[in-house]
Amino acid sequence: MRPEDGTPPVRLRTELRKESKLLSPAIPRQTSERGVIVSKNGLPRKPLTKRRLKNLILNVLKNPFNMVVLVSLIILFCLIIIPLLTMISSTFTLAQGELRRVQGHVGDFTLYYWKYILTGKLASAVLWGPLKNSFICGFFTVRELRELTRLQQKTEKTN
Repeated sequence: MRPEDGTPPVRLRTELRKESKLLSPAIPRQTSERGVIVSKNGLPRKPLTKRRLKNLILNVLKNPFNMVVLVSLIILFCLIIIPLLTMISSTFTLAQGELRRVQGHVGDFTLYYWKYILTGKLASAVLWGPLKNSFICGFFTVRELRELTRLQQKTEKTN
């Protein structure tokens, strides 16, 4: 309090920040007595305005690391995600070549391809056999890696 008029002295933000760090640990979401959301440093959060949102986005986009990640995600989406979704959706539509085996029209919804690959005549040779072999190879690879790790740790202890 100021001795002249009894009002509290004006404190700088840096002083408030130091005080809040000393008094309470940083909690991501704190509220004051009045219910105002308070940031980590104890000061009230600024409202999200258009200008502030634009500056936040520009700060993210100006970071070179973020740009590399963004370009990589765009390439991933264009070269992997879109073709994968297209292939999956085509397994649910009837094609011209299957009209002799299945009744319907080109482009109709069908589960024929899924039934054929999961339970058809060639399912064991095309799907289930190779899947079994993949699991066997994976099992023995993990087993060998564990054994090698155990032997490496054993030799490190003896040295």
